[in-house]
Amino acid sequence: MNDNQTSWFHTDGWVKAQFASFMRLDSQFVWSHFQWQVLNFDTDREIIFVSSEEEAAEFGLPINKAIGWPSMYTLGMLQALNSFDFNLEQLEQHEATFEILELTLPLTIDDIVYNWHSFYHLLFTGLTRADRSELEDYVRNLYGDELIINNTRHLLLFPGRLDAMNALAEGRNVSSINLRFFHWLDNEDLTADDLPMPPFTEEDVRNNPRLVEVILLELLTPQERHSIAPEALIRQLHEQNE
Repeated sequence: MNDNQTSWFHTDGWVKAQFASFMRLDSQFVWSHFQWQVLNFDTDREIIFVSSEEEAAEFGLPINKAIGWPSMYTLGMLQALNSFDFNLEQLEQHEATFEILELTLPLTIDDIVYNWHSFYHLLFTGLTRADRSELEDYVRNLYGDELIINNTRHLLLFPGRLDAMNALAEGRNVSSINLRFFHWLDNEDLTADDLPMPPFTEEDVRNNPRLVEVILLELLTPQERHSIAPEALIRQLHEQNE
């Protein structure tokens, strides 16, 4: 680890990345909450929180900024926190924590955008690891598989990504698709002959994102998958505009 990475652990950027990872904010760079962990060590990239994807769009697709906005998971976590059942022994301690951090219930999206530092300290100092696990379970139970489906839609519909994947995959042999992945789709009886093939439309993605994702990713090589990752597409866009 170099000196820049060491000092990064003590910056607002590191705290923001940790907070965004736990709350699973969406971003133009992030297709999994684990990607926020990668951004921990990118000291040249500013992290900015906004209240919606529409607000994020006003920034365009900057290469030097990661714009984070509330995802479906984030909204579920807000609901979990606002309905969290603290036991009596914890209640006084948590009330004191809220008072110290100048937070009030119900927590809102504005707290994420404008009061994220206090929010972070609530999560990682005011709550125990067991508390955080209970909150995560609440969100998973609230949405179930819809969390995965929503994240898949977000990734596939990243600007320019579906067109790029279609262009790479169109006309390829369906025999290269590994059908073992289709247990994810609750349809293990599918055969290669049954599969719809690219090009896919945005409507296809909205109606059946997991099927489209499996087909497209299985038709691409690892190098091609890397080339159409959101960050790679943003870099290509900036290179074309220079």
